[in-house]
Amino acid sequence: MIGLKVHKSEAEAVRRKLLSMRALSRRFKSLRVGDYVVFPLEREVKGLGEIIHASFQERKRTPPEIEGKFDIIGDIALISRAENEQEIAKELMKRKNIRVVAIRAGHREGEFRKMKIRLLAGENRLETIHRENKCVFKVNIGECFFDPRLSYERREVAKEVKENERVLDMFAGVGPFSIVIGKLSSPREIISVEKNQVAFSYLKHNIKLNKLDEKITPILGDSRDVVPVLPGKFHRIIMNLPERSKEFLPIAEEKLADGGVIYLYSIGESPEDVLNDIHMRVLGVRRVKSYSPKRYIFRVKLTR
Repeated sequence: MIGLKVHKSEAEAVRRKLLSMRALSRRFKSLRVGDYVVFPLEREVKGLGEIIHASFQERKRTPPEIEGKFDIIGDIALISRAENEQEIAKELMKRKNIRVVAIRAGHREGEFRKMKIRLLAGENRLETIHRENKCVFKVNIGECFFDPRLSYERREVAKEVKENERVLDMFAGVGPFSIVIGKLSSPREIISVEKNQVAFSYLKHNIKLNKLDEKITPILGDSRDVVPVLPGKFHRIIMNLPERSKEFLPIAEEKLADGGVIYLYSIGESPEDVLNDIHMRVLGVRRVKSYSPKRYIFRVKLTR
């Protein structure tokens, strides 16, 4: 059977990418070979790692009522609302890597995209340590927005950052984009702006946790006020606030260096829907993930 061999540091990001491509076989277990992970494939894929032939062990099937209905953030399984929530929690608690099961008890609300979360099983906490892309993040999923499904997206953006570039993360949260870029590329400087006081405290902690104090400068405040007074221009600007990012686009454009790129995340039904009121030059559009029925989060790459 064919498999995809990748370094363990890239395994989680690649796994999520394979899932989104529907190329990962769910029937078989992945293999660990030294510092590498080998994923069983349904079909051959290119550009993600080395294709090899291997023998894989068949896994126990995930019950259909659980399949695809949860995210794992650190050692917390976060499920969507379901009628059989207790049965799902009981099944998930059997997994060695899960210590807490919680459920989304509402939609994301307010300026800081906070979500009501209710504990179902395991330890009485919502704080955890999450690892991805050679980085470590401490996060409280009840107080701060964090999306593990953007792991591959963060790595792909980081790979585009060139040596000695200046990067601006306008809605940094607990630091996932800033820190992955700091770890996987060699920018001269990263400015990370965050308005949520709680998320900002985690951002500062995560910068120290990943030993990036000399590369990342965190700033507490609203990008609408902070960004216009920042000195100089930026080669890369990250705008990961899909619900409202377009409101801040004129501010970002003013701070973009010649030849620089803005990564704007926005919600729509199609690329045309997202682009209809953007007047900058478009370098590309990529559908990142589902947001709601028939609506998606898109990444739009823009320049002057």
